[in-house]
Amino acid sequence: MNKLLLPTLLLSALLSAVVAQSQVSNHNQWQSFAIGSPGIAVGGTAAGVVEGLIYMVGGKDASGNIISDNQIYDPATNTWLPQAKSFPNPLFDGTAAVVKNILYIIGGSPDGRTFTGAVWMFNPKTNRWVEGPTAMPTPRVGAVAVVSGNLIYVIGGYNGEYLDTVESYNTSTHLWNTESLEPLLVGKTDITAGLFGTRIVAADGYASNGDHGDNEAYDITTNAPWTSLASDPNPRNGACSGVIGSNLYVAGGLPNGVPPATGVTEYYNPSKNIWSKPLSPMPTAAAVANGSVVYSGKLYCFAGTGQTYEPVQYVQIYQP
Repeated sequence: MNKLLLPTLLLSALLSAVVAQSQVSNHNQWQSFAIGSPGIAVGGTAAGVVEGLIYMVGGKDASGNIISDNQIYDPATNTWLPQAKSFPNPLFDGTAAVVKNILYIIGGSPDGRTFTGAVWMFNPKTNRWVEGPTAMPTPRVGAVAVVSGNLIYVIGGYNGEYLDTVESYNTSTHLWNTESLEPLLVGKTDITAGLFGTRIVAADGYASNGDHGDNEAYDITTNAPWTSLASDPNPRNGACSGVIGSNLYVAGGLPNGVPPATGVTEYYNPSKNIWSKPLSPMPTAAAVANGSVVYSGKLYCFAGTGQTYEPVQYVQIYQP
């Protein structure tokens, strides 16, 4: 071998090793940033991603006030942009979904005591809110939404009782499904859910008998009854969650509905019906409720409440 090439080859090999190590070290890691936005809600926020920006609507601020803010977070720069047009009313624990770059906010509570089934649509291009013509049949808070094509499936929640109700909204016709969809096996609120092919997986959540890690699945093509799956070994509700690849990631939350919050991070794999071993924990344990989204293969967890219901003033980002 040409001895003149040897230093170049060694340097190339060293650089490759450094790059490879850097790539490996980026996996199963959290990043944490100070919120940097004094008005951000600490719980009950409805969050969705539209064209690369994360919109966070309503919730409760650090003083416990229900707000109508419509905050915008840019994940590319980890910064807050000027607020978009506020939601028409204060809103707590609404449900968010995005279809064709329109943000839908469904249900929630304007005052923490009453429940609404209203459907609102926000178009970021026009910066306008429009109320849908048909309200959700079952008003509620704490539901979870799963999108398949033009349909938004709204699952579980609470309206004085822990709901097993499943209803679907057609964003093309603005009508709710008039046929009965199969109810959950367990009525519960603040659920973790995701769509895998034609199956909805709905894990965890708070039920009338507390948190017990309930996990179940429903095939939207057959409308057959929900089937039980492997229970979460770390039961909780109000977790930060989302689908990344073939797994449903779950982080934080409240075990059995009371503090302290947990920082446990894990995933559920539906094809194998198994939960992973605990992954890297959240830097700051938090119950996030609806203030979480997946963007560009990462799980974003906004604010939340911590060990004693104190506000968690961080954006926490997990890279699988």
